[in-house]
Amino acid sequence: MDKKGLAILLLWLLIGLYGLSSDSSNANASGGLQPCDELYEIRVALYNGSGAWYDGTLAMEKMFEWMDCIVTTVNGEDIISGCLDGFDVLAWPGGHYPAYWEVGLEGKSKIQEFISDGGGYIGMCAGAWWACDYMVWMADPDYPPPEYKVEGDELNLDLFPGVARGPIEEITPFYTGTMTRINIVDHTHPITSSLPDHMQILYWGGPHLLPYESADVTILGRYDVTGTPAIVAFEYGDGRVFLCGPHPEIEEDSGRDGCPPDPEGTDWARLKTEWSDEGSDWPLLLEAMKWLTHTTFSWNYVFEDTYGRDTTLKINTPHKFFQFITPDKDYGIRKATNMTVGGRLMIIWHKNSELRLLTIAIDTQIDFCFAYAKDMQTGNWYLLIDKRGTE
Repeated sequence: MDKKGLAILLLWLLIGLYGLSSDSSNANASGGLQPCDELYEIRVALYNGSGAWYDGTLAMEKMFEWMDCIVTTVNGEDIISGCLDGFDVLAWPGGHYPAYWEVGLEGKSKIQEFISDGGGYIGMCAGAWWACDYMVWMADPDYPPPEYKVEGDELNLDLFPGVARGPIEEITPFYTGTMTRINIVDHTHPITSSLPDHMQILYWGGPHLLPYESADVTILGRYDVTGTPAIVAFEYGDGRVFLCGPHPEIEEDSGRDGCPPDPEGTDWARLKTEWSDEGSDWPLLLEAMKWLTHTTFSWNYVFEDTYGRDTTLKINTPHKFFQFITPDKDYGIRKATNMTVGGRLMIIWHKNSELRLLTIAIDTQIDFCFAYAKDMQTGNWYLLIDKRGTE
């Protein structure tokens, strides 16, 4: 047997042994939503510092675990110390918005730099208030206390080029919550392209999100009661931002979000009986996370089989993403279970409930790739050999 044949046999044995193991189901998913692994190993920093709403933080943590993300809670001191360098997305729950200013100007600068360099930001309710350039609180002139100087305060994150105005008394008085209809008004955007025309989402003191006239912001959803923007998405430098005035992280029809119980005494069991969200709102946030993390990069390498198998492998080394395509199926963008890059050499191991993949590739100067994969649902095997110097 020549060296090439020996190498292929070795790789076949490795991938065969690797494919013997099976994944266990995600215990965090229940109530009709299936586990998803489209965001495998995406790293989420979830704020759980001063002012964070316990239930909102808990629900977001459960939701990100359902998405198969790696979730770590952080506080203001962590952000100031530079912890965001190890994450893909910063998630900010609802809560007591002025308390978020614990991050200070230094933390604000760290967050802006993180997003501008390609990170994502997802903010719910108060997390959306805080992300705006300018805030107008209409319900109570004494809240927050005057010393916070809320309108246009320098400690706002200044991500959203516009004004947050609220709370919205036409929906419900402040300090009370209710379900409200959100009309999806843009079905051309990747986040909302597959969503229904409207959704019932929990509202509890969130803002109108009013972009400046010249701002490059996509309005995805509007409050049915007022017609004003409720959900927006936009780019910030090389990164992406998704803001939502209401609370799609809360699952009124299920306990999969971890609520109840609520240590602050809200009778969630009774409220969830009275409220109905007409199905889960988590798919909206899944699409938002896919947009935040999967469209902020380009492919460094594209290898195509040169023996007529019609298999293609795309690789992004900074984010450790890949996309494997066969004549039968496009497996979508995946976070590699393990991607090792050393000099010109790239080695990829990947496993989930759908796909096993082993890849050895050399950069475009040499232009060689060998990939062996198994579809774990059908049992089909696939091979890709991109010969040296041939596209």
